[in-house]
Amino acid sequence: MHELAVDPDIWGAITTLLQNCGNIDQISLPLRTGQGNGLCVTCRFSLVHTPTGEDRIFWTLLGMESGRSSCR
Repeated sequence: MHELAVDPDIWGAITTLLQNCGNIDQISLPLRTGQGNGLCVTCRFSLVHTPTGEDRIFWTLLGMESGRSSCR
């Protein structure tokens, strides 16, 4: 997942937000495809505590912003 981000520090920031908020809804992220092309996607992230005591991040892709290669 880390290779998808245009900014490699984005996942650390998302993790910190999730630890404090539990979920992030409707966030636009600049990502790149496997071919290296940029695109802007709208996502939802949730932090879930499992019965075994682990924290898992669930990522839902809500959609792409058509024709945009970067987010504002």
